[in-house]
Amino acid sequence: MATRVPFNRVQLHFGSETRLGLANTPLRYSFPNMAPTVVRDGQFRLFFFSREELRIHVHVAHPEGEAKFWLTPSVHLAMNVGLSSVQLRQAQAIVETHIQEIENAWYSHFGG
Repeated sequence: MATRVPFNRVQLHFGSETRLGLANTPLRYSFPNMAPTVVRDGQFRLFFFSREELRIHVHVAHPEGEAKFWLTPSVHLAMNVGLSSVQLRQAQAIVETHIQEIENAWYSHFGG
């Protein structure tokens, strides 16, 4: 049976736990083992999820929104919620600056 969710909310699934979040607002994660922080740079936090897809990528959280960047074949935007074009450029520059740290953390966490 489907769970009824209020019109402006989305369901967030974390393993066996389900939480509700507001639609079109940045998500706040409180599961450090499932979303390890790789880098903090200014107002940006770079992290990835332990149980997400296999393709190497990084999430970038900011107080005003969040973005996801693919790292291969080159750094490029996969998703954006709430960040301005200036913030996206800043986020991508931070990802590019820290790409070796991100890749090292990814392979250390997932193996390979």
